Amino acid sequence: MALTSDIPRVNTPAGGWHGEMPGPFLSECTEPLSADAPDLRGTWRPIEVTMNGEPAP
Repeated sequence: MALTSDIPRVNTPAGGWHGEMPGPFLSECTEPLSADAPDLRGTWRPIEVTMNGEPAP
């Protein structure tokens, strides 16, 4: 069984992600989600991005 504690932690860099996204780093994990944890698996896409109240480029 591959546990979450066996997988290196991945963080979003300051200012957001630029360039190629990392691969599915939790895909090898076979540990079940905690019963009280929300299931947030999947790819997230931004709806709106602003910087200092203005739309980001």
